[in-house]
Amino acid sequence: MNWFEKLTGFTETDYLTTQSQLSLQGETLVCLPSGKRYQAGLLLTPTLADLRQKNRFIGAR
Repeated sequence: MNWFEKLTGFTETDYLTTQSQLSLQGETLVCLPSGKRYQAGLLLTPTLADLRQKNRFIGAR
């Protein structure tokens, strides 16, 4: 059993089949065969310039 099977409860195959086994319900990823549920969210990847700008703004308070 690999990491994907341990996490989802099913074997990963081709893209379309694997995608059909997963459902995003609001902010919850549901693995349909097993019923396992995981909280999903937004991954932010700001640039260094964005972080510097935000730091300047926070530091100005």
